[in-house]
Amino acid sequence: MFGGRGRNVEPASYRRRRRAQRRPVTHATVGDGRKEVVMNRIHHATLIALLALSIAPAMAQATPVGSYVGILPCADCPAIELRLDLLEDGAFHQRSVYRDRSGSFDAIGRWKEDDARLRLHYPNADTVHFAIDEDSLKLLDRQGQPIDSRQEHRLYRSARLGLIEPRVRLEGHFRYYADSATLHDCATDRRLPVAMEGDYLRLERAWSHARATMQRPLPAVVQARIVHRVNMEGPPRPTVIVERLISAGTAVSCTPQGVATLYDTPWTALRIGDRDVPVDARPAQLRFTEGLPTRISGSTGCNRFNGTATLTGGSLLVGTVTTTKMACPDNGLRERAFLDALDAARSWRIRERQLELLDAQGRTVAVFDADQRGTRQGASGLRHNERTRNTTR
Repeated sequence: MFGGRGRNVEPASYRRRRRAQRRPVTHATVGDGRKEVVMNRIHHATLIALLALSIAPAMAQATPVGSYVGILPCADCPAIELRLDLLEDGAFHQRSVYRDRSGSFDAIGRWKEDDARLRLHYPNADTVHFAIDEDSLKLLDRQGQPIDSRQEHRLYRSARLGLIEPRVRLEGHFRYYADSATLHDCATDRRLPVAMEGDYLRLERAWSHARATMQRPLPAVVQARIVHRVNMEGPPRPTVIVERLISAGTAVSCTPQGVATLYDTPWTALRIGDRDVPVDARPAQLRFTEGLPTRISGSTGCNRFNGTATLTGGSLLVGTVTTTKMACPDNGLRERAFLDALDAARSWRIRERQLELLDAQGRTVAVFDADQRGTRQGASGLRHNERTRNTTR
């Protein structure tokens, strides 16, 4: 149709039809393929967003790396609030908070994934098993089997959590070169930079005094905090802040030394707090019996006792302990020290045939031997080691 001034004029319906033909059309097959739905006016950005949403769950399942949080049942407290960071370098950082108990317990170690199963390996040779779900970890028993319980045993992934900065006892080998200090940590098999703050100066002096070299590093044990510092070459890097130098120069082995097993071993006390148990004293003994919950029993050196304990991920929490009521020599002071050590314990480790109970600050509160016949030798040897450690200033 022609208008009065010689230009083409077409009906509005024609123009609308032509514009519709130029719009992108996407065909999607629904159901068994016998029907097609035509979706008009879908922009490329919308398609990309839908694609990202569809593959996000699959990407989340590709690796368990991330931060997790959950509330686990506890035999000796109302509950355990557990935080777990699985880091890309194969290490993990963990924090346990026992409700109605003061303070928290931090732990580190190595994690491994195998066939939708996650294993956490702790420095004391303990292992914890999880089943990996889409966005959570389900706690398994010590044999890696499902726990028969109606209670919740699950940690949930959260992208909103900041990384844990654990306070832990580190054992490893210290190196210093050209104003750069590192510590090879035995627990996680990482070489971590050491910040020049806190109790660092004593560590560097011990390095100089021992005339250590890069090829012959300085064995060291420190109480430290692992923080995440800015790294000019990439993402933030775990960095060690030495809070207290425990020992330097005493041999440190990065190979697990557990020979005796924690469970069903009669452990005889060698040292309680900072005092050796007298050789002629009635022995104080401790035994762990595996179960849900773990049972503890033994003797305080005067009375028999029974109780329960919660062992989760390298940590230890002793619950209510009941004892017989015999009158004790020394007004029960030794018995009280023994029970106080059990109450203060937050972790454990086995070195050959000796069991050490540690408090939340990594300090040894009790030492036991798996063989009562070695009591005299073990106690004197421990005393010698402590004198050696205390010479480092």
